[in-house]
Amino acid sequence: MKLARMLQALRQIVTFRGRASRARQLRMGGLRARFRRLLILESLESRRPLAFSITSSGNSITLTGDASDDAVVISVSPSGHFRHDLSLGGNLVSDIDTNGSLAGEQAILASSVSSMVIYGNAGNDTIDASAWTGGGVSVYAGDGNDVIKGVVGGDYLEGGSGNDIIEGNGGNDTILGGDGNDSLYGNAGDDVLRGQAGDDRIEGNAGSDRIDWENINDSL
Repeated sequence: MKLARMLQALRQIVTFRGRASRARQLRMGGLRARFRRLLILESLESRRPLAFSITSSGNSITLTGDASDDAVVISVSPSGHFRHDLSLGGNLVSDIDTNGSLAGEQAILASSVSSMVIYGNAGNDTIDASAWTGGGVSVYAGDGNDVIKGVVGGDYLEGGSGNDIIEGNGGNDTILGGDGNDSLYGNAGDDVLRGQAGDDRIEGNAGSDRIDWENINDSL
């Protein structure tokens, strides 16, 4: 009888250990599955297309966003060409290609760019041209809560509707907030800053700036 009780207790211990091991296996399997899902999501996010199109005519460059939340960074390549970070595909073959509608690489030296216009359109857009050294840009962000960073040069930056954050960087900039509660920063240079509709925050910073506001609640 004593031996039978000992054997029964031993079976219970083995069964308990087997269940614990199975529980650990299930937990580890769940963790591995979650990790794989995270890797897949991260991989998909890194391949998310940036919804800007780009065209060029002569030495003029135009970037146009769609109605989604777009993002683009403009800079100068090591070879001295205009450079973007748009997703490649179709006729857009490199980060210095300036025309997604023409076959082959359409590269333009930064020093040769005569004008650059960026249209964000609807959506919460991020447009960063702070590393561009090829001259001023014109940005029309459109509807949405946008973030705009200008170049070290004379820019025209217009936020449109929404609560926008706009930085002029250096140069003599013209910055318009548009509708919404905007934050405008002229930074260096002799800037013109207009808050327009909404409760805006306006800072001219260095330089001889002109600040226009339309709302008594604007903060200077």
